[in-house]
Formats: sequence, C-alpha cells, structure tokens
Amino acid sequence: MGNPSITILVIFLSCLAIFAGFLWQNQHVSKQHQLVIEQKQRHIADMIHGAIEDKIASYSLQMASAAKSPQLATIIARQDPRLIASQQRALMRLFPEVNQVCLIKASVDEPNPNGCIPITFATLNSLRLAKKDGSAPIAVIQTAQEDAYLLLTHSIKNSQNKVVGVLAVTLPSSIVQNLLQPTFSTEGYVELQQGTNKVTALASKGNKKWRQDQPFFSKPLAKSHWRIAYWPQQTDSSNTYLVVLGIVLSLVLLMWLFRERSYRFVLLHDLGVLKNQIIDLNNSQLKATYPTVIPEMDAITDEIKRLGQTLPITRKGKKLKSNSSEEDSDESPVVEIEPKSNSLEFTSSTATSNESDVEPIALVAEKPVDIVPTIFKAYDIRGIVGETINKQVVKMIGQAIGSEALDKEQSRLLVGRDGRLSSDELSQALIEGIMASGCEVVDIGLVPTPLVSFACEHLHTHSGVMVTASHNPANYNGLKITIAGKPVFGASLQQLYQRILQGNLHTGQGSVSTADVIDDYIAEVSAGIHLSRPLKVVVDCGNGVGGVVAPKLLAALGCEVIELYCDVNGEFPNHHPNPSEPANLQDLILAVRRSGAELGIAFDGDGDRLGTVDAEGNIIRADRLMIMFAQDILSRLPGSLVIYDVKCSGLLEDAILGAGGEALMWQSGYAVIRDKMQETGAPLAGELSGHIFFKDRWYGFDDAIYSAARLIELLVRDPLERNSTEIFAAVPNRENTPEIIVDMDELECQKFIQQFVAEASFQGAKISTIDGLRADFPTGWGLVRASNTVPGLTLRFEAETEENLQEIQQQFKQKMLQVKPTITLLF
Repeated sequence: MGNPSITILVIFLSCLAIFAGFLWQNQHVSKQHQLVIEQKQRHIADMIHGAIEDKIASYSLQMASAAKSPQLATIIARQDPRLIASQQRALMRLFPEVNQVCLIKASVDEPNPNGCIPITFATLNSLRLAKKDGSAPIAVIQTAQEDAYLLLTHSIKNSQNKVVGVLAVTLPSSIVQNLLQPTFSTEGYVELQQGTNKVTALASKGNKKWRQDQPFFSKPLAKSHWRIAYWPQQTDSSNTYLVVLGIVLSLVLLMWLFRERSYRFVLLHDLGVLKNQIIDLNNSQLKATYPTVIPEMDAITDEIKRLGQTLPITRKGKKLKSNSSEEDSDESPVVEIEPKSNSLEFTSSTATSNESDVEPIALVAEKPVDIVPTIFKAYDIRGIVGETINKQVVKMIGQAIGSEALDKEQSRLLVGRDGRLSSDELSQALIEGIMASGCEVVDIGLVPTPLVSFACEHLHTHSGVMVTASHNPANYNGLKITIAGKPVFGASLQQLYQRILQGNLHTGQGSVSTADVIDDYIAEVSAGIHLSRPLKVVVDCGNGVGGVVAPKLLAALGCEVIELYCDVNGEFPNHHPNPSEPANLQDLILAVRRSGAELGIAFDGDGDRLGTVDAEGNIIRADRLMIMFAQDILSRLPGSLVIYDVKCSGLLEDAILGAGGEALMWQSGYAVIRDKMQETGAPLAGELSGHIFFKDRWYGFDDAIYSAARLIELLVRDPLERNSTEIFAAVPNRENTPEIIVDMDELECQKFIQQFVAEASFQGAKISTIDGLRADFPTGWGLVRASNTVPGLTLRFEAETEENLQEIQQQFKQKMLQVKPTITLLF
C-alpha cells in the first residue's frame, strides 16, 4: 500500500463496487416497492370502476322495472297525446334528478329535433339498440356542451312480447361528474371516457399532470359506452437516492483514509520492533517477547527467535520416528462402491392371496424393464411407441397404478382406449399390470376419454385409466389417469414413478370384466338436453375415437348430422387430430359452406377438445364459447365462479364480471383446471385449447362431446332466432392470434421461462406468472409459457387493434431475443 497509485486505484475500485452494489440493491428494493404501489393503484382503480358499474346497474334495473308496466304498451298503442303526457309525468317521479321521460313508439326511426327529446342520429342508435336488444348501453348525448344529457333507454313490449315502443329517460350531464366522487382518494388522475375512435373525457378527478402516455388502468364499463382510465401518481425518489449515495460514498472515503493513516502508523511501530529484535539477535541478547500490533508480524518475530536458538535440526523431507510400537502408517483402505444400474429390473410374481391389502414388496428381476422418466409429463404419461413406450413399460406402470389405487381404498379401475394402432395391445398390457396388483379391472373398450370419466361416475368406480395420446401424432401413446375421483398429474405422477423406482408395488391376482357405456352416455345426455328445433351440423372427428359417439349423440338429440372423418383410423390419414390449430379445420370449413350447415364441430383424437366454426366457416375459439356458456350459467347461478386458463381472452373476464360472476384465471392444462374446479366448486371452467368443464347439469370433467350438445342447445334457444354467424358475431371479440408454437427442447424450455420471468419487464403492464409470463396492457396482452403437451414454447397475443397487437408482439420479441438471441420467432 506504499505506492500512491495503487492506493488511489484500490480506493476507486472499492467506491465503484460499492456504487454498483448500492444501485443493484436500490433497483431490487424499488422494484418490490413499485409492485406494492401498483397493487394498491390497481385496487383503487378497481374500486372506482366497480362503484360506477354498480350505479349504472342500478339505473338499468330502474329502467327495466319501469318498462315492464303493462299499461305503457297500452298507452303507446292508443297514441293519445294527453295520456302519454300524463304517464310521462308520473314516470318522472321514479327517477330522481330526471330531465325528461319520453314514451316513443317503435315506428320512430328518423331524426326529429322537435320530439319529446331531440332525436339525433346518436339518439336513434340508442333507440334501435333498445328495440333490438331490450336496452342500449348508457351514453352521454352531446350536440353542444349546454345540451349534453345522459340517455337511458329500454324497450316496451306488449302481451304478445312484441316491441311497441321505447322508454327514454334523460338525466343532466352533471350526474356523470358525480359518479367520480366516492370518498376514497384516487392518488392520481382518473377519467370517465366515452367513445373509441374519438375519446371524450366526460368527467375527471385528481391532478391532470399525472395524465401522461397510456393509462395504467383502462377498462370498459358494462352496459355503457364508457370506460375508466386511470393514471396513478408517480413518485420520483432519484434525488433522494443521489443524496444517500453521496453520503455513503463520502463516509466510505473518510473511513478508508482513516484506515490508511492508522495502518501506516501501526506499520511503522511494528517495523521498529523488528529492527530492535534483529539488533538484539546480532548482540545475542534476544528478549522473551517482542510485542507487535499487526498479527502477521508475530510469525516473523517467532521465526527470528527460532533462528537465535540452538535446537536440533531435522533433515528436510524426513520425518522423526516415534518410539511407539505403531508401525508406519499404511494407506487407508479404499472401499469400492459398485454403481447401481439406471434401469428398473422387475418381474411379475404369482399372488398367493386375493387380499387387496398385501404389503408392498420389491420384485426380483427376471427381465429388465427400462422406464424413461421423461414419459411422466405434467398432466399424463406419454411417449413414442417402440422408443419410450411399450407393453412392458405400460404393464409395470399399470401395477403401480393399481398399487396407488389400493392405497387409496380403490379396488376397481376402468380402462378405456382410443383408436391408435398401438392402443389395443397397450391396453391389454395395462390391464395385466393392474390385475397383477390385485385390483379388479372393468374394460370399457374403444371410447373417447370423456366416457372413461363418465363411466367412473356412472359405474361408481371413481378410478380409471385412458390409453391415449390425445391430439399428438399417430406414433405417440400414453395414459390419462384418475384415482379416487382426482386427476393424477404433476407431483402425483412423479410419486407414481418413485413407487416404481422403490419397488413399492402390491401383488395379487385381480380379475377383469367388460362393460359397454356408450348407450348409457347417450341416454343420459339426451335426457338432460332438449332441442326446440333441429340443427344441421357437420361433425369432424379427425378419424379419432370421438367418431364412435359424437354423431350418434347429436342425431339422438334431433340434429341433422353430416359426418366428416368419423371412421376411426389410428393413422389419422386426413389431418392431424387437433382442432385448436386452424390448419386442421380447413376441411370442416369447406364442408360447412358446401352443405349449408348452421354449425361445424371438430374433436381431437380422444374427444375431449372442441373446435367450432359458424355457418360462414369462421373459426370460433373456445374462449368466446366460454363467454356464451358463462353468461348462460350465471343467469341461473349468479355470483358463481368461472375458471379459465392464461391463454384465454381478456374479454372473458369482463364478460364474467359483467354477468355478475367471479372470474379466476389459472394455469393451462386439463388436469390442473379440473383439480382447481373440484377445489373451488365452480360450475364452469375452460381452456383456449377446447377443454370445457361443466359442473352445471353435468359431472365436472372436460367433455367436448357434451360441450357441443350444450352449445347447440344455446344456439337453437336464441330468442331472436338468429343463425350461428349472427349469434357469434354478437359475442365480444378483439384482434388475436392462435396459439403460436416455438420449437424448443423440454429442458431448455423450462430454463428459458425461468430466465424470462426473472429478467423481462413490461412497463405499464400487469404481470401474471402463474404459468409462464402474461403481460396485460391497457390495450391488450401477450403470453409466453412452456407447453406441457409438445416440446416448445406456447405464445398468444390479443389487442384492441391490429396496431396494438403488433406493438405487443414486438415487445415480447425483443425481450425473448434478449434471453436467447438465436431463437427463431416468426411473428
């Protein structure tokens, strides 16, 4: 440290390190603090949004109640101006702060500035919507600032349910500003906006200086043309950080200088001691001790004392032998441990008892069975036939499944299979394995996966296994498992694998019987669903096992069924059996257009995924179907929970909340969704992939065939007798992409997602990491997650406009390339 240049360099590097550490710590703390602030801000925005929606709902209820009065239709029909004026005055008492109440006959369809209220084109639009839909979204009609008023409308029907007029109520525009006067503070700036292309701020609260860039929170208000936009108060603590940083660096520098001065003083002291000791050595006058301050100096003084003493010196490299009787030490003995084989070696044994509670035993190997751990996926067991899946592997897994079932007091298991070329022999191997555990087996044969779940309920077994690889290619196969009414997935599947590794397997001599449940399934569904009119439907089963049930069921319900690829063929010669991919729906679209059918329905390889196209061949994704199903169920079960996966549209949450329900976004995966549904008791759940679960009037498992029947029931029940294209067109929709798959090795996928979640940040977005990373912006959202069914990443995007969609995609693209620059992204 005597060199001044080195001292300065050390001081500089130390300060730089401290500065970098401080910045890192500050960034970490700031991020945590910002998350807390954003949660609070979103809570404030939700409170404001909810309060205004409640007020709008109360207006809607008042209007609906007033419009139901049977005398209104009579008065409008008589067209007596005196009676109409008298009734309008009476109605004004029902609406506090009302400007005007008007009874307008249904035939009015032209602008009229001299009407009961000035009928502009904007007013006409509300009147037309009220006549068509029963009521129009609440809006502020504004010809000039002084003329602005709040317009509420509701249709008036006669005893034959025919629309004969419209009840129109106007309120002063000042009421709109009062909607933003709840007692809670905004801590920022909030606007009540109207319009999409041209946005008008109807009311505001807070300091407008915070209104910068895109709002932190922007959400439409149900039953209105309005939305709430919220900009939170921004905090800037950069000056404080600089002051603190300056103080810290100053203190560090002062401490360093003090240490340098002290160290120099101590070093000079100890050097003086060493000099005196050397002088004493030369004079043969060494003292007993030479006290130094620096601990390292003690070793030097001791060495000088040793040199001054007359002691025996041993030769370098030789050890002095002790006088003990011990022999020279030998090398420690080496114990060689023979490594265990990586393969699992088991053989079946003959049971000596039929008891189901036989103690688990490890079996002695007769023939090795190699089980590759990677076939135990997130939701099921799946692999390539002849490579990672074969009869021996499935038989061993079957014995483990039977053992697990017995431990859960389940002594009977159902077995079903799809139409793949390998499913028959793998099903027989599975049955043998389950029987080897001592369990009974009920073989229900060639059936879709939902019928295994149905049979578990119908035959009261509550446990079953389906031999299938779902929508995977023909050379794949696997197992979907349910034990004691619960899907086996995730950690439970890994426990099954550990059971095999440990040899924790029951042995016994089970039996096998057969059952046919297809007719029972069709009868039970038909008993619960009644169609008021027949519907012409094209059904594409993709040569999957859904073909043995779906056409028969829809025909039994009264539909005119046009079959497309409904013969079971395990090679899937026509197209891949996955209806969530648009390319696989092209034949269905063509068939619907050529036949003039009202609906097209598609199923995946094992019949638990649903695909849909309307009368014009437009693809209707499952999250839009969920909006229809949710609105239907919530009309009968208000306040119920609806579950959906992270790939679903943000409009689904809005629709659920708007219909008076509770929305829960959850991880993707049919087993995960079903498990969450059982946990919460939700009557409806669904995934973008087409897995839809009904606990309302059904059992609560994913069933694409039953879901198709429920969809048809909704379509034929439409009170306006619209065709499917018109009905689906009324379901909210935005610009969106299908699922985008980016090929990547499974292990690499997991590492990528972990790094992406840890490093990626999206300004102004609400981040969800329950399954990959989903970023919800005011104008849309993006998602990247690791697929659990194919090796690769799954992405999806949605936005209000194509421009917004491209912007969100580019943000994700940049962040993903930062994690892995070599990744290929074709969007």
